[in-house]
Amino acid sequence: PMESIPVCIENRRHPEKTKYITPQLEPILRVSYGCMLYQEQVMQIFRSLAGYSLGRADIVRRAMSKKKHSVMEKEREIFVYGLQNADGGVEVEGCTRRGIPVEAANRIFDEMSSFASYAFNKSHAAAYALVAYQTAWLKRHYPCEFMAALLSSVIDSSGKIAEYAAECAKQGIRLLPPSVNTGAERFTVEEGAVRFGLLAVKNLGQGLIQSILREREKNGSFASLYSFLKRTQGRDFNRRAAEALILCGALDDLGANRRAMLLALPAFLSELENDARRNVEGQLGFFDMAVAEGAPMAEPELPQAAEFSQEELLAREKETMGFYLSGHPLAKLEKVAARIQSAKIADLLDPANETGQGSYRDHQELSLLCVIVSVKKKITKSNATMAFVTVEDLTGQMEVLMFPTVLERFANLCAEGGAVLLSGRLSLQENKDAKLVCNTVEDMNGAAGEEEACAAKAPQIPASKKKHRRGVFLRFASRKDPRIAKAEKYLAIFEGALPLSYYYEDEARYARAGLRGVDWNPTLEHLLRELLGESNVAASE
Repeated sequence: PMESIPVCIENRRHPEKTKYITPQLEPILRVSYGCMLYQEQVMQIFRSLAGYSLGRADIVRRAMSKKKHSVMEKEREIFVYGLQNADGGVEVEGCTRRGIPVEAANRIFDEMSSFASYAFNKSHAAAYALVAYQTAWLKRHYPCEFMAALLSSVIDSSGKIAEYAAECAKQGIRLLPPSVNTGAERFTVEEGAVRFGLLAVKNLGQGLIQSILREREKNGSFASLYSFLKRTQGRDFNRRAAEALILCGALDDLGANRRAMLLALPAFLSELENDARRNVEGQLGFFDMAVAEGAPMAEPELPQAAEFSQEELLAREKETMGFYLSGHPLAKLEKVAARIQSAKIADLLDPANETGQGSYRDHQELSLLCVIVSVKKKITKSNATMAFVTVEDLTGQMEVLMFPTVLERFANLCAEGGAVLLSGRLSLQENKDAKLVCNTVEDMNGAAGEEEACAAKAPQIPASKKKHRRGVFLRFASRKDPRIAKAEKYLAIFEGALPLSYYYEDEARYARAGLRGVDWNPTLEHLLRELLGESNVAASE
């Protein structure tokens, strides 16, 4: 548990500070510096202090880990006072029969109740700790290799790829498009960047990819669309695969834009099919005749065509790879998202929210600026239609529930690829991904053009405050703004002498923050601006 970490570290450094509620706990908790860390310790406490059998201790341990409060409260009485059989025999002695005061027994049970839901068994804890150290070291010293391996591990999940791609961007690692000339089946490292794996592109089979790689290894890189098609003809190749390779950007280095290649594809494939048919029939094609006579072989020319618009390129990338690679429809709405204090999906999906350690709570009202990925409709028992909507932002994907009345009202805005602002309440359930229960939908496709006008209306931190007062000034919507908790985690790391003030928009006034002060530095500035938005952070030293 988070609250145990400082105590555990302090006691490890200073063993003399370790305290036990009762001496009987020392042989059990000595190994973890007085803190309950492992499930085995919880079971041992039940057995050693209250006389439980091994089987009964395990049953209680499972009830605690699943937060079954009714079972736990019933078990408290047994833990403290013991349990007698119907014939009057003692089944469980209980703490009081073993000389432990009632108050101490209740305190121990309370601690076990709060810790057991976070505890692992010791072998799992050791394994997880080892993997955590290894991956942290790799991510620090070999970030590109680490992210390439991580992306390859989820190559069948476009949602996870989008999530890890966002992490690449956060770390400053470029994610290059797939390429038939330099790419591989899986994600690879290329000149300080990560190259997209061909196996993650839709409509590309492993057999085709392997044949492309074998041909490249045997005869060198591909120089043009026509030569690529001619060299890779075979039973694994088809028109859908060729279109996917063009639209995902895997053929971008063959000397033509995607639209021109897509327009040329039918004619090129037709010519190659005719050549193959003539060869089977023992005839020479036009190009073969030219080569036979000693003339250089000329390839058919591609049509002259302007490239697709940026919106079209992104849509086609989404279609073939499952996410946006060269950009994102929401990129132009980042300032809008900051101004309206949109939540971030990565923060909403944070498992710490379930335990109360995260920035969000169950049933919390919030707004989310996102793009609709898919809409799945379902008929309810009352014969009405509701929808399960998958949405994404720059940080990840999540599911949104639209019940019949909401769906009926906003059905016209629920189109795949549309940018929308959703308002609703967060639903957090144990061992399930967070969901948003939607109340309203607002079309945001034209919002980027309106940002300048909106920004002019947005309240700014008063210039007089920034110029004439020393300190750090952060702006929040209200004292209940969920981002305050996360901001204060960052601020607590960088304590210093510079005064800290919050500006609450609903009150239109400043208030001194409870923290002592701040050590202003580029790292803290980056974290706060990323969390709150550029216009909500100011500092004057």
